[in-house]
Amino acid sequence: MTPTIKRKEAIKFIKNYIQFTQSEMQLHRLMTEDEFAQHSYTVWASKECLRYINRYPTLDVLDAVASFVETMDSYCLKNEANNWMFSVAYDAAMNIYDQLLWFYELNDWKGKSDGQQLEDSKCRRSLRS
Repeated sequence: MTPTIKRKEAIKFIKNYIQFTQSEMQLHRLMTEDEFAQHSYTVWASKECLRYINRYPTLDVLDAVASFVETMDSYCLKNEANNWMFSVAYDAAMNIYDQLLWFYELNDWKGKSDGQQLEDSKCRRSLRS
């Protein structure tokens, strides 16, 4: 079973992630072409994660992001000419997934004993493998 994250919180987090990436682009105006492309693909992938969350309202947020991650992983293997773009998208989506999972664990652990926290952590890590 995948942990449940409130949609509103996840959407707010992803929008902040997009804003941060875009502000990095503005701060580093002397980016190489590859760096600019990587940031652009990261923004695109982040917006796609939002679309997946909105497109599948019955799916848990983590499941929706995981679905996008799997899609990007499969696209990486289809066309060598585009695999870097999808690889960057995969990395961005995995980063979002990991941070949402961390956010969930941080909020879920409030009030739990240390032993209970450790057991929960082991369980969640096994979900991701």
